[in-house]
Amino acid sequence: MSIFRPALAVLVALATPLSAQAATTLYTDVASFTAGTGATAQPALPFVGVFTGSETVGDLTFTNVSGNTIINDTTWSTLIPGREVAISGREDLDIGFAAPLSAFGFYAHEPSTSTGVTDGCNTTCVPSLFSLTLYSGAATVGSVAFNIPDDTLAFFGLSSTLAFDRVELRETTGTADNEFFGGFYTAPAQVPVPPAAPLLAMALGGLALLRRR
Repeated sequence: MSIFRPALAVLVALATPLSAQAATTLYTDVASFTAGTGATAQPALPFVGVFTGSETVGDLTFTNVSGNTIINDTTWSTLIPGREVAISGREDLDIGFAAPLSAFGFYAHEPSTSTGVTDGCNTTCVPSLFSLTLYSGAATVGSVAFNIPDDTLAFFGLSSTLAFDRVELRETTGTADNEFFGGFYTAPAQVPVPPAAPLLAMALGGLALLRRR
C-alpha cells in the first residue's frame, strides 16, 4: 500500500481545481470586438410587444426589472439596425444566455431631444450613466461603467476570461427617458483544458504501471 500513497496524493493534488482571476476588456468598436473575441451577431429581434416578466428571443432571455420591457413592431431608433429593446421606466434589464459566454456586445442609442418616441427621449432628456455586470450563477465575474454619447450609434462589448451566463444592465444615473438597445453579439465560452491535465494523465499511467508490477 505504501507504494501507491505518494501517487494517490499526486492525483488528489492535480484534481483540485485551480483558482483564477477574471480579466475583462471593454470594446467600443464592433470590428475590434468581433476580431478580438470571435463574437457573432445574434439574429434580428422579432416583434414581441410589451412584456413584464421574462421573454426568450433566440439565445437571449430578457427579464424585466423596471417598468415595461418592449420589443416593438416598428423601429424607435433609426440608428440601431433592426428592432431594439426599450423600457418604459429606468433602463434596468437582465439578459440571460442559453449557454455560457466569453463575450457580449450590443448597440445603444441615447437621444437628446424630446421630439417623440422615434429617435427621441419622449420626455425631459437627462444624460444617463450605465453599468454592465457579468455573472456566473450568483458569482460576479466582472463589471464596467459606460456612458452612451448623445444621438450617436454607440457600441459596447465586454469580454471576460471567465465564462458568464447572465448580464445585468443598470441605469445608475438618469430617469425614465428613453434609451434603446439592440444588435446583440455573443461569443460562446470555450471549455478550457486544465493546465494539470497532462500531468494527471501521467499520474494515472504511473498508477496503472505500479499495479501491473
